[in-house]
Amino acid sequence: MQPRTLYRILLFGGLASLCGCEPPGKPKEEDRWKPPSELKNFAELFDTNCRACHSNGQTLGASIPMNNPPYLAIVPKEVVHKVVQDGIPGTAMPGFSAKAGGLLTDEQINILADDVYNWAKGHEAPTDNLPPYSAALGDADRGEAVFCPKLCQLPRIQRGRRERQSRIGGRRVVSEPRDRPIFADCGDCRST
Repeated sequence: MQPRTLYRILLFGGLASLCGCEPPGKPKEEDRWKPPSELKNFAELFDTNCRACHSNGQTLGASIPMNNPPYLAIVPKEVVHKVVQDGIPGTAMPGFSAKAGGLLTDEQINILADDVYNWAKGHEAPTDNLPPYSAALGDADRGEAVFCPKLCQLPRIQRGRRERQSRIGGRRVVSEPRDRPIFADCGDCRST
């Protein structure tokens, strides 16, 4: 066989094999753009919406990780659903529902809230001695009666640190060093 004929056969065979493949640049169906409302996979939903702040156990996050079985044992599913949907006012946790300004549908929020608990399956925390997620609010009048006399009797100079006093809204406020909390004088107590 002549080299020229061999080159033609190889060239023809190579071109024929390329024609059988998908042409370059044509996207596969799974690579095509989809609107965010069509995303139904938990892993993709979590990675695109939650992972930046909440860890999945493989990375660190700024907030509590969501694959934490003791945390998931304390927090009810309804609370997780409400927090994902509406967010927590006054914190960095935004609401992800459309009515809260997010992009997630109710179905996607349900997927996130339900499947977070699947991470804890097989690693459940014992539930016999867990604290309640939330407790009833106390009686403010009783709290003031119990704690106000104790707080108002604090000396103005403690451990050699000088404290500042100022008036806010007609009530005296004691500004203490940053390593201790700020106490407000109720105004009725006699302070030293």
